[in-house]
Parts: sequence; C-alpha cells; structure tokens
Amino acid sequence: RLESQVKKDNRFQEAKLAMVKKIKEEGNLKEFPKVLDEFAASLTDTFLTFRWRAPQEGGEKLLFQYGDDYKVTLGDFASYLERATRKRMRGGSETDIPALVDELYQDFVNESAMAYEEKNLEKKYPDFKALMREYEEGILLFEATKMLVWDKASQDSAGLAEFYKEQQQVETKYRWEERGVASIYKLDDRYKDQLDEVRAFAATHSPKEVLEKFNTTDPPALKYESKTMEYSVYPEFKSMEWKAGALSQSESDPRGRHTKFVKIEEILPASSKTLDEARGYIVADYQDYLESQWVEQLRKEYKVKVNQKVFDSLVK
Repeated sequence: RLESQVKKDNRFQEAKLAMVKKIKEEGNLKEFPKVLDEFAASLTDTFLTFRWRAPQEGGEKLLFQYGDDYKVTLGDFASYLERATRKRMRGGSETDIPALVDELYQDFVNESAMAYEEKNLEKKYPDFKALMREYEEGILLFEATKMLVWDKASQDSAGLAEFYKEQQQVETKYRWEERGVASIYKLDDRYKDQLDEVRAFAATHSPKEVLEKFNTTDPPALKYESKTMEYSVYPEFKSMEWKAGALSQSESDPRGRHTKFVKIEEILPASSKTLDEARGYIVADYQDYLESQWVEQLRKEYKVKVNQKVFDSLVK
C-alpha cells in the first residue's frame, strides 16, 4: 500500500522522469523516428481493439539504441504494444492512432531506459558489483551446504547410523548419567487432610495402587506424572536421598491448588544413549563431520594460496 501511494505521488513521478532523462543523456540515446512514423502510418482501426497482433514484417528494424551494445528493435516495441491492450483500447474508436503510438512509445522508451540502467549498474558502480557477487556466492554456498551437509545429515539414515556407531567407540558424550524414574504426585488441596496418609502409602506401593486407593472421588484427589530424568537436570533430586523409594518434601502450590511430592521409583545407571535418544546431537555432529570432509575435499581439488603479507596487514 505504501509503495502504491509513493508511486502515485507527483514528486515520485518527477524524480523518475529526471532520472530517465539523465540515463538517456549519459547513455547517448539515439532514436530512429522514421521507423516509428512508418509503423504508425501502417496501423488500422484494428490497433484499437483486443484483436490486434504485432506484425511479423519489419520487426528487425532498429528503433533506438544506447551506445553500441543496447539496441531495441521495432519488433520489441510491437510486442510491447500487443501486451498493452488496455492502453490501446481506452480511448475508443475515435482515438488518434499516431498520437497514441507516440504516447506509448515514450512510455516504452522510459521503461527501456530503466532496463538499460539496471543492466549497467555493475559497470557504473563497482561497489554494487562486488555486493551482487557476494550475494550470489552466498546463495551458492547456502545451497551447496544445504545439499551436501544439512539435508544429507538428516536424510542419510545409513550414514547417520554408521557415524553414531563409530562415535560410540571414541566418544562418551552420547551418554546418560545416572537417572531417576520419578513419580510426581499432586494432591488436590481439598483433600489436604489426607496428605500424610497418601505419602505413607505411596512410600511402599506402586503408582497404580496409589491411584486406585485415593482417586475414588470426583474430581479425583491425585494427579500423577512419571518422568525419567538425570540427577543433574531435575532440581528435586538434589534435595532428596538418592535411592529408590526416597520421597521428597511436600511442596504447596503458591496458588493453593495442590500439594506436590516426588518419589524415586528406580535409579538407572549411567548408560549409552540410543540413536533415537541422541538424534539431535548426533545429527549436529554429523553435519560438522560432513562439512569438514567437504572442506578437506575442496582443499585437495583447489589449491589455496594466501598472500601472507596482505593477511598480516589485516591483523593489528
């Protein structure tokens, strides 16, 4: 919406025309009006309808040019006119065809001036050329990395499994430290007077037995959740005796909705993570591995020479 408003502003149009004028002057625009006049004279009333099609004859004639390397033919202009159906038809059958052709020609020349300027931006502005090259190379690098590293790491199941197997022999990071299987009980505060009884029963019974005994009301008195977590990750473990059967202190919800306590059902010894359990870490490491292999391959294929003197001048 903002772009549309700006383009409708007279100041924008004036600035655009001034720029087009400058491009024409700097580009040494040379026009061939005789070609345009002959073309306009050959047109009939059909030109003012949607049925008109660009003629095939004479399309190679030069209509105007910038310098020696940017040439526009009559065929280019005729194709433009064929596409500009609304502009050709807007005045109706009484339209002065030569005047309309001249008006559309001026629009076409102005558009061509902008196209010519865009084509020569890199020649006129070296900094822009360098920026465009950096942009293009960045896209190429992104696509190459995506194909050879990121996508491959996530899609190459066999390669990922083999990498995991190899890393298990030399790495210890894909491992669980000691973990506790925790039962987390939350007793609704409407049944808070049963807390001691619930804790005592939970200390010597399974979660299933606890829920069967105390969840006989509606709404149920207890909410239950089981989690298996590493000792260093779960804060409650650090305030408990680290053994199966241990109970945490009771903790009241600040909003007065429930009272929570935790029971350690089982202690799991430190062990290796399966591929699925460590997939995120393994995929990331596999990506690093693939990238290092790719870079090594590129170093072998393309000799890199460093101008040490210039490099040292960058380090201050």
